[in-house]
Amino acid sequence: MSQIETILTVIKDKFPTLREKKGYLALGVCVLFFLLGLPLTTNVGQHILVLLNNYGVGAAVYFYATLTVIGITWIYGIRNFSNDINFMLGSAPGIFWKTTWTFTAPISLIVIFIYGHIPDENEAKNYLPPWAEITGWILAAVAVFQIPIWGIHVIYRNPEKGIFRKLLNSFKATKDWGPSDPDDKVRWLEMKRSPRIYNERKTEVTVVSSVYNESFKGDDVF
Repeated sequence: MSQIETILTVIKDKFPTLREKKGYLALGVCVLFFLLGLPLTTNVGQHILVLLNNYGVGAAVYFYATLTVIGITWIYGIRNFSNDINFMLGSAPGIFWKTTWTFTAPISLIVIFIYGHIPDENEAKNYLPPWAEITGWILAAVAVFQIPIWGIHVIYRNPEKGIFRKLLNSFKATKDWGPSDPDDKVRWLEMKRSPRIYNERKTEVTVVSSVYNESFKGDDVF
């Protein structure tokens, strides 16, 4: 369910007009994945599953997760991330979560990623035909190279002059980064400039609650 909701969120963010038709969108995505899953019920379904696990999903999931954690905590910054959580939920994460996100999670993911690629004579790939192994490596390449390919695309499209300045500017937030609501954007920028003063003022005025999120208004309309 969480994976389907993640896909729906990405699609709705890209095409905001679909937010009012979440039910139809969810139905379409579920039907699509149902059809894609039918080949797994055939006689070669086990081989397809091995290819997806060992090469497709297995090769990419930890790679994506590692880069995501590093990007959020080390490039965007754990302080910025904590301030954003404080802005949305009304309380900042404690030292445990900051330590986990900054050190424990990336180190653990890197170790698991390396360990998972140590050759094992009992692995299923040993009894896969050569064409299946080639297909598997193609799946792995398509999955893993998505990030560098789109990264190069973003750097190339950057308006700055010179490769170094393009690269440096590509790691900076754009002007439209932040809450989509104008009022929230003003408060968010105020919080960014002075988190301590913002928190003191926020406490004096009202208590922020995460129970109701305006951004999800209209999502449940079928």
